[in-house]
Amino acid sequence: MNLLRRLLTIEAAYSKNGETQTIPIHSKLVEPLRTQIKRSRGEYVFEGRQRKDSIRTAFENACGRAKLRGVTPHTLRHTFASRLAMAGVGNKTLQDLGRWKRVEMVDRYAHLSPEHLAQAIEKIGQNSTTVFTTVEIQNDLKVGAK
Repeated sequence: MNLLRRLLTIEAAYSKNGETQTIPIHSKLVEPLRTQIKRSRGEYVFEGRQRKDSIRTAFENACGRAKLRGVTPHTLRHTFASRLAMAGVGNKTLQDLGRWKRVEMVDRYAHLSPEHLAQAIEKIGQNSTTVFTTVEIQNDLKVGAK
């Protein structure tokens, strides 16, 4: 982890696909991570008897305290992709951030909310001077331009 550059490296041995990967860390996570590193007694930021089990337990405990039911780490992956998509992040960037080998996986994870779709449809009239664009209006515009 390089907190100055805000990068997290996942070593191949701990990566789902067996490849070492480096991903950016959100600026709001830097200080909490720095605090946790100071607290940790060993080489790992989050320690437990078995790291995988302790992460799962910590996640389940956090969900319980927040009164969240049915939330899994996979839910967070869908939320991550969906929110980035709705913020206008392109598919290639989403693919890289989600560490998916195929761009088709972006469609599987990124879902647009009904509110986002409603806001998008409202944009159709924002820069239009007419309510409808018909063939006749298009032809009149062409004639008027000559």
